[in-house]
Amino acid sequence: MLNSPFKLSGKIHSIYQIREREEQTLLDELLEIHFLDLTKLQKDNLTSLEKWLMFIKTDSKEERAMLAQGNPMMTKASKVMDIFYLDEQERKRYEAAWEYESDRLSMISESEQKGLERGKSLGSRQAKLETAKTMLTMHYPFEDICKISGLSPEEVRSISNL
Repeated sequence: MLNSPFKLSGKIHSIYQIREREEQTLLDELLEIHFLDLTKLQKDNLTSLEKWLMFIKTDSKEERAMLAQGNPMMTKASKVMDIFYLDEQERKRYEAAWEYESDRLSMISESEQKGLERGKSLGSRQAKLETAKTMLTMHYPFEDICKISGLSPEEVRSISNL
């Protein structure tokens, strides 16, 4: 990319290939040299490539934000650039805040997971108790109630005393 005029071409994007001088045979179809002349960019009716070139060229946070409108990848790149341009002290504060937020979200997720596990455990216990109560009212043998419900004999006795 050039921030000074490329005098060999009037185009923004020039592509050159390597050829043998006398026979003009192409050295390789894939080998190309691209020149992107940023000085020739106009600010209106930009192609996608030209928007990216303007985005790279500018130091203006506002201009980057304007160019990024409607382009999620450019929006993400703009946020990264904002961090890149922070001074050392601001970057340390940003990194500390990011680490704090990451830890906080991790703790919330872990807490939610423990809550779900506890809820499942309580729900499973409640189902066992309900099964045992139903079996008691239907006069099933005590040993069968323990086997089917998965409750201990003491737990089944405590239900039958209610």
